[in-house]
Amino acid sequence: MTGIACRLRWHHDEQWQAEDRSRDAADEDEVLAKIKRHIDTMNLTRSRLVDELDAWLTKSLSQNLSAPLHTETLGSVVDRLSIAWVRADRLGRREDGGSRSRHAARQLQELAHAYDILVSEIRAGSRRVPDWRGLKSYGERS
Repeated sequence: MTGIACRLRWHHDEQWQAEDRSRDAADEDEVLAKIKRHIDTMNLTRSRLVDELDAWLTKSLSQNLSAPLHTETLGSVVDRLSIAWVRADRLGRREDGGSRSRHAARQLQELAHAYDILVSEIRAGSRRVPDWRGLKSYGERS
């Protein structure tokens, strides 16, 4: 799981850079369109990494099927943690990061704590997470 989560973190960092490039007002429409298509491809990759995490976690964690349902999969939680890590890292590097940097760091800390609690609840049988892998369709055409 750690390897997939690390790939997801690096993926979010690369996507952050692509999003920054897409906001460059000096770029021509054709360049921006190429960057946006690249971002769409990256979102598909991100979705597949989250699916990999969910598949691994579904195999590795036994759940009490009668426990109350958490609102998202563990892969989705790790995805949000990865985004928060990149945001906190990027804003922490800025000289003008100020309060945004502190808020980002606090958000990361709170999300990590919530993840730890969720995993403890799953292991204790007092919470379960959904298995929605079959429902995700990012990048697929209907």
